[in-house]
This record gives sequence, structure tokens and C-alpha cells, in this order.
Amino acid sequence: MDLTVDEIDQAGNIFLSYNGGAGIDYMVKMALNQAKNHQGGDMIELLSDNRIMLQLSKNAQAGSLFNHITLKDIFFDEQFAIVEFEPKL
Repeated sequence: MDLTVDEIDQAGNIFLSYNGGAGIDYMVKMALNQAKNHQGGDMIELLSDNRIMLQLSKNAQAGSLFNHITLKDIFFDEQFAIVEFEPKL
């Protein structure tokens, strides 16, 4: 499965898209349904067309972080998620 960061808005919401067939789509939907039952699950929203929104602005700590930084991009490699940001002046 390929995961792509499509957009990061000013509120700190991250829009992701993924590709794959019906099997991948089913697994993603099941995983997100399970996540909804755990802390922070309300921050994840499944959108249409194989897209996911992470609403980091719903988390008080993340929300206060975005008062001080601007999230620019997120990259994924085999082991890590790499976050690129810049401080707000």
C-alpha cells in the first residue's frame, strides 16, 4: 500500500490518500473502525476516494503545537515518518 500526504492545512489537519484494491480498502476501513474505539480515534475521518483526514487540531496538545509551528510535509521511508516543519515568527 502506498500512502501519500495530499495536503496539510493551516489548522494542522492532514489529508492522506492510499492506493490498493478492494482488499486494501477493506483492511483500511476495518483498522479505522477499530481506531475509533480508542483514545484519539475521533481525530481520524475516512473520506471518499481512498482518502483519510487526520484532524490533529482536535487534540489540545497538537493544537497548541500548531500555534508555534507550521507543518510543511511528511515523508515516509521503510522505517520512519519524517516530519518537516518551520517555526512561526
